[in-house]
Amino acid sequence: MFRQKLNKELRVLYWEREKVKTSEMKDQTTFAGWDFGSIWDIDPAKNNGYPFLR
Repeated sequence: MFRQKLNKELRVLYWEREKVKTSEMKDQTTFAGWDFGSIWDIDPAKNNGYPFLR
């Protein structure tokens, strides 16, 4: 539950700052500088395709 709430808040904050499209929010290249090797993950089958904490 905490991760879902955090992910939702991060999506809102990032979207408001950058004004990116929903489809871009599901694309790892949108999140340049984010650590997808050890902190974040992105998978179309999980979290509605949005990035989530590992």
